[in-house]
Amino acid sequence: MASVVQSHTAQFIKPCSVTEAEMRYATLAWLGKGEYVPADIFEAVRIISVRGVFLPFYYFWGDYDTSYSASIGYTRERIYTSYKTERLNQQERVVPETRREYYIEWEPYQGTVSGSYGIVSIASQFFWRLGQASPQALSRSARKIAEREAYTGINGMSAFCEDAAEFDGAPAFDARLAGGFTFEPFEFSAESVFERRIRDHVNHCACAEARASAPGDHVQHVSISNLRVTQNAQSIYLPYWLIKYEYHGKAYMGIVSGANSDKVRGTKPFDQQRREAVKARNNRPKYCAYTTGALALLGMFNPAIRPMSNTLLWPMVIATGAVWLHTYYQNRKMIGEECDKLALECSKAQENPEIIFGRQSVLNDATAYIDDVAVG
Repeated sequence: MASVVQSHTAQFIKPCSVTEAEMRYATLAWLGKGEYVPADIFEAVRIISVRGVFLPFYYFWGDYDTSYSASIGYTRERIYTSYKTERLNQQERVVPETRREYYIEWEPYQGTVSGSYGIVSIASQFFWRLGQASPQALSRSARKIAEREAYTGINGMSAFCEDAAEFDGAPAFDARLAGGFTFEPFEFSAESVFERRIRDHVNHCACAEARASAPGDHVQHVSISNLRVTQNAQSIYLPYWLIKYEYHGKAYMGIVSGANSDKVRGTKPFDQQRREAVKARNNRPKYCAYTTGALALLGMFNPAIRPMSNTLLWPMVIATGAVWLHTYYQNRKMIGEECDKLALECSKAQENPEIIFGRQSVLNDATAYIDDVAVG
């Protein structure tokens, strides 16, 4: 079982270099991006809370070496002569024909590989508490998406913070460098994080290196053994701006890196009506394709209508393509117009960001759980 710690100290700390004004500008720019962001986003947004927080991270680095076994294959060419019978001037004759055949010759292989790794991992369940402290806060579909690993839902926020981590030149930990930001505690020890997450990543790196270094044209069934890993870890606090906001009664959140305002992530509302309009248009070429396919099948199995089917088939194929192109153009035009309008509203909002950030939500920060998972 993973060991749990509650520590507010680290070896290093990265002071925040993004001002509140820069954070506001970056947040508004992020809110205005997306094909399915609602058109009234800048009118309806209400701020629940804005705060700076230092999140706890471990940086792991070291070397590894391992033995591995695999099946390697070489592409071979075989040339052979076959014979076929030809009929010419009512006479049959046997004609030789040279043919080429390619096949893969497999053989076992064993080798060793070595390499190095460097991985950042968050040491807190901070984002999961924001969305899952209340079991009723998340819908069934939201919970499914939040369980995925790649940039979706609550877990995606943690992944973003790890990818956005910048710790070069970080000084030794000094609480006086907090600049008004709060500290989230280290909830897990370096050893437990390494065993829970990092070791699997190192195994994956070793397998990928083994596959790349194995000879042959094809490699499969790679298996590593006797993996030896040197482990080094440093604890560090990294700054992030957290903006929790309301849109029509639902809570969302944006995250801005305190080291680089270009790195923004979070959850955003989703314009379901616009999406449904796009899907409805996309059904038109589908129906045309179904009709064309049905006509082709009828002509194939019913000789009586085969002449008509052959006559109409190609015009219908061309018509289906034309409908698809027209639908694609209509969708891109509609989305483009909405995005242009949103960009204009975004520019106006960025000229006076205090207007939007001055609108306070009636939702309570402590109970406003992140219950929507549209991520941008």
